[in-house]
Amino acid sequence: MSRIEYKITPGFEAVRPLVEAVARDGVPGDAAIIYDGRRNKVYTLPSPGGIPYKQLNLKAYRVPPWINRVAYRWFRPGKARRAFDNANELLARGFMTARPVAFVEEKGPLLYGHSYFFSEQLGPEWENLRGAHEWPDFDFVARQVARYMAELHRKEVWMKDFSPGNVLMKRHGDGTVEFALIDINRMEFGVTDRDKLVTNFQAIFDTVEAVEVLARHYADATGLAEGSDARDRLVADARDAFVAKHLQIARKRRLKKIFLRRK
Repeated sequence: MSRIEYKITPGFEAVRPLVEAVARDGVPGDAAIIYDGRRNKVYTLPSPGGIPYKQLNLKAYRVPPWINRVAYRWFRPGKARRAFDNANELLARGFMTARPVAFVEEKGPLLYGHSYFFSEQLGPEWENLRGAHEWPDFDFVARQVARYMAELHRKEVWMKDFSPGNVLMKRHGDGTVEFALIDINRMEFGVTDRDKLVTNFQAIFDTVEAVEVLARHYADATGLAEGSDARDRLVADARDAFVAKHLQIARKRRLKKIFLRRK
């Protein structure tokens, strides 16, 4: 018989009936889907009242492959639990993310099952960075992203999926910007390994030229002097990280085409 485990953020007890209903019955009928992916689906829900948000975000993770069903059941936290814990850790370190409300996990006698993560629904004023390299103020945006990356790294935060869809930006009337991270189940804290941190350059923008601009602004933000070997090495490593990632993507696409042809 499966066991349901859940945790609600203190101060959000008003969501308990909703959390228990989702744990028992799955996604409610009044949920509006806003993302339908292979690995998860994301919905918005009207707030049950008693909390400071008009809407909640509900991420429903698909049941993982069997090897992960064993791992998440016995050896490591599942994605919903990690999203909840990582959100709390990010907020504690001074970084914005959708505030966590609750998570739910289904654990069978041997295997892990369904899981859900409830959070604040961020408003439409938050924009992702897809296509940012084509924006007229790209240099300004790249400079702000570089400063944000440098602050994440200074506080030893490694966001493994540092991609344009997972980094949101909000512009303020005074010309300043604010950033938030979403889809945060794949993170590590206490990371100082340069080889890991430099991978944050590999997918955030879509062209190698944009990544080089970002790397130069990052060098400025971290105090690497113009013309220094350390600065040149950083720009080269950022470029190499981008190229390696895109070669990997191209290789996977070729293999997929070969596999589909043989079928």
